[in-house]
Amino acid sequence: MNAFPISLVVFVCILGAFGFGFVVNARLPPHHLNADSKESLKQIVGMLSTMTALVLGLMVSSAKDSFDAKGSGIAEVATDIILLDRTMASYGRESTAARGLLKEGSEKSIAALWTKQGFQRSSLDRLDGGGAELAGVQTRLRALIPQNEMQREVQARAVSISADLARALWLIQFRKAGSLPAPFLGILISWLCIIFAGMGMVAPRNATVLAAAIAASFALAAGVFLIEELDTPHGGVIRISDTPLRIAIQQLGE
Repeated sequence: MNAFPISLVVFVCILGAFGFGFVVNARLPPHHLNADSKESLKQIVGMLSTMTALVLGLMVSSAKDSFDAKGSGIAEVATDIILLDRTMASYGRESTAARGLLKEGSEKSIAALWTKQGFQRSSLDRLDGGGAELAGVQTRLRALIPQNEMQREVQARAVSISADLARALWLIQFRKAGSLPAPFLGILISWLCIIFAGMGMVAPRNATVLAAAIAASFALAAGVFLIEELDTPHGGVIRISDTPLRIAIQQLGE
């Protein structure tokens, strides 16, 4: 989902609900808006506002955790790339071809995962750029014939790291999709609309109240925008950095 259109829909819906409350306020019979009725309505709105605030807080926390997990996945891949290269270097000259293939695959991974617009979406039926090269590295590692116990241990370690690297790459693919269900967001928006409609029914009809409602609608829409951006950091304003992978590539072959 795109964060900006969603936040725009939230803004329009909330402000529209407040306007609906304004209209209802003007058309209801006076006894429907007496002191007791307004007090009851305020209690209902207050209860729903508290529940909505708790849900929004949980959503922000969940989106931030998701963002951190995706960023950690990139750092894990970068770390595994460096460790694999260093481990293969300690094996000897026989691993030179595999190290070159690793660097080629790492560069393709960056090109495939990032564009000028940010972190790309892709299908889950394959590893993005670099997957074929990583498979080639694993094949070359298994084809090595250790000449002593040290090389045998290094080979086993390198194969293990390459498996961890492949796993981390697949996790990146699975984590590209947002973790926020659309029905959940729809229910939250409906709660906000009910709250603002209730507020519009009891609020005084003047420009100050309308300006406050517009500001509150904008703030809540911005909150939803932040949640969506954190939940899907493959593009948009808040993006995952490719710095760890670029630093890893600079370390390859040294």
